[in-house]
Amino acid sequence: MTNGLEVKRKEEADEDLSEFLFELSNYDRLRLLSLLESDEINLSTLAKKSSNSVQETSRHLERLLKSSLIDRKSSGEYFASSVGQICLRQLDTLEFVVRNRDYLFEHDLSVLPVKFIHRLGELARANYARNVTDVLHHTEAVLKGARKYVFLMADQPLIPGFREDNALPALDEHVHWKSIIPRAEIPQIGSVTAPPRNFELRFLDKPKVAIALNEDFAGVTFSDMKGRLDMSAGFAGSDKIFHEWCLDLFFHYCDEAGLEPTITTNFEF
Repeated sequence: MTNGLEVKRKEEADEDLSEFLFELSNYDRLRLLSLLESDEINLSTLAKKSSNSVQETSRHLERLLKSSLIDRKSSGEYFASSVGQICLRQLDTLEFVVRNRDYLFEHDLSVLPVKFIHRLGELARANYARNVTDVLHHTEAVLKGARKYVFLMADQPLIPGFREDNALPALDEHVHWKSIIPRAEIPQIGSVTAPPRNFELRFLDKPKVAIALNEDFAGVTFSDMKGRLDMSAGFAGSDKIFHEWCLDLFFHYCDEAGLEPTITTNFEF
């Protein structure tokens, strides 16, 4: 009985959602809603901006009103309602998915914590790094442009001076470094001379995301469908919202990452 009631409620919810999404699926209505995101606009102006007739624009506006996506002032101007504003924010994620679906088809972002999947729209503000050269260029920009901090996570030991092939610059005493590396690298770390106090190190079993950021610039790459970190393409930029997404994700993994008891005397987090 309970299961049947739950199924019925789910079917009703799906039907409501389908009808609601139908209103958003129309290009003209979506365009009108976007125009009203930050402005209060009357009918004739909306018709001009959307390149439609007044009659057609009026029909679309009535449907948006009925769906509670917009509202109308007594003076006649239309504006996006709180429901419409929320929907527009959520559409950022779908826009990111649509724009980058080829990349997402080949990379597994489902390994991300759910709260960051819900915020994927914030990556729409980044630039797509299309090849290894672009990724390396963005990483170099993070390292050379840092004045306050450098935060790094990858599937290899990103430790300045650890190995010659790391190609990381020497530590500037004014720049604070944090690095998250695979736990499997711990045996190699023991022979490293204790680094300066401005360097901090933690370990994950297998990082599935690579992150490089300083106070102004951020970059991120993801694993392919076989779980291997793909450094040949990713996303990078200096937009504040994108930067905050990368920073929050880095500290999420910092909280997950552990300290190795034999390393703590040399590497203080």
